[in-house]
Amino acid sequence: MCGFCYMHSSQIMEYIEDILNPKVVALDLDLFTTLIAQRSKDELWLVDFFAPWCGPCQQLAPEWRRVAKRLNGTARLGSVDCVEHQQLCSSQSVSGYPTIRAYPVGKTGSSMYSTYNGWFRNVQSLVGWAYQLLPSSVTIITKQNFRDKVLRSEDPWVVDFYAPCVVPAKHTCLTLKNSKDVPVA
Repeated sequence: MCGFCYMHSSQIMEYIEDILNPKVVALDLDLFTTLIAQRSKDELWLVDFFAPWCGPCQQLAPEWRRVAKRLNGTARLGSVDCVEHQQLCSSQSVSGYPTIRAYPVGKTGSSMYSTYNGWFRNVQSLVGWAYQLLPSSVTIITKQNFRDKVLRSEDPWVVDFYAPCVVPAKHTCLTLKNSKDVPVA
């Protein structure tokens, strides 16, 4: 039976694009050492440690590629096949699959990481988690400093008045959080 018979044309195009121009770096011990352990302090890396036989890992794979596309230029994504690279996964104390780790900005080495503990392993959840790991350029505005910071500023400002529990507002804030062109409050 044809592997593409049950795929929509957009899924086939996405698959071909991923093959020709992969956004996720397949990491082995040498690449992990070079790209993760010896990375610069201004790089954010997200790494998926997986096993090919693992059902949840198989479900995560296409989402992981979509996350890489969404975060292109913001974070780099890698994956480690723990069946093929057992020594690397063992040295990193990976014992369950999938294990998703972030090697954050401002840190170096492979021992400083955050593990994704979210229930959902979809694009929106993983991208939101990645944005939370980035340094923020958001200024907290209070009624005491609003006039001086915003109203008297010669620069344009984007001010988001929101309640933290409102998901669309939180998403907007996370999206604007890393804006370097416009001050965000």
